[in-house]
Amino acid sequence: MNTIERSLKKFTTRTEEFIVNKCTPTKINTPRRIHFDSKSSTSDDDDRDNTLNIDSKMEPLNKQESLYVISLSQQIRTKFLSKPFEFTLMVVGQSGLGKSTFINSLFPNISADETCTTESIVSCPETTSIQTSKYKLIENDVSVNLTIVDTPGFGDYINNSDCIDPIENFIDEKYEEYFIAESSIYPRNIIDQRVHCCLYFISPTGRAMKQIDINFMEKLHRKSPIIPLIAKADSLTKNDLSKFKQKILETMDSVGIQMYPFPDAPVDNSSLDQYRDLKSRIPFGVVGHDSFFEKDDQSIRCRQYPWGMVEIDNLDHCDTKAFSDLFIKHSLVDLISRTADFYENFRAKKLLE
Repeated sequence: MNTIERSLKKFTTRTEEFIVNKCTPTKINTPRRIHFDSKSSTSDDDDRDNTLNIDSKMEPLNKQESLYVISLSQQIRTKFLSKPFEFTLMVVGQSGLGKSTFINSLFPNISADETCTTESIVSCPETTSIQTSKYKLIENDVSVNLTIVDTPGFGDYINNSDCIDPIENFIDEKYEEYFIAESSIYPRNIIDQRVHCCLYFISPTGRAMKQIDINFMEKLHRKSPIIPLIAKADSLTKNDLSKFKQKILETMDSVGIQMYPFPDAPVDNSSLDQYRDLKSRIPFGVVGHDSFFEKDDQSIRCRQYPWGMVEIDNLDHCDTKAFSDLFIKHSLVDLISRTADFYENFRAKKLLE
């Protein structure tokens, strides 16, 4: 074999070895849990320096080990409690139903915030225009900026069809302000001044709802969560009040007025049966207090008459306590959430304009 042939054969052999080595598929290891071993390898097959040993099976976590995932709930709580909650409550109804008096009974011992732009409603003057009063409620580490929107009473005129317009415009203006703030370049620290709930006071006729109440509630229930209340319920007997409640529910159902649906279950450790008993009183017959009296070394809120007194915290006398528990203890956060749904309808219409 001459020199050229030997060189060609040697080149061909090396080329074949190179192709075989490069084309041989490598073994793919399945994922396994790994840990570092501080001991040096003694086997000739292992690496010479400190090695990374791979276990064939996943090692279970030690029962004493913790991922601290449970602390997420506390982190969320701390984050949300770092700033006060915003809640706006609107009261609507005809003149002379004691709307302002009832608000003072619902939130006793509240003081007006320094930023209040109107006179405090504690003195309960007759409301002649939409008034906004702001209060700061603090209990333990929870802070709430409460805004009370007191609307003027209606029904005193021959034509009351336009009385609802200022109320509707007020709700839409607050949606508009929130929409503008949300659409800004830096939508941070938005103060939510939307109306989160509307308390609608119904006159205690004992017979049927007035047409003006039906017309107003038909418009308002599309704007905000609405809760009907029977004002001055102590003017009706228990039997008449029960029948009047049934007539209100039947009328609202036939017309298509949707009231705010309270949560199906309590948010705390309250008894489910007691909670359902409170819900069975809807629509609530409420009474506002105007005085106190001492009973068993306790100050009882009441409303006094020549023939006796009505204890507003006594469920045998009225539903004020039942409404207060359902509204404040179980529904404030849910009302804020449902207001977002009403706002989304407003926002969708604005984007389509």
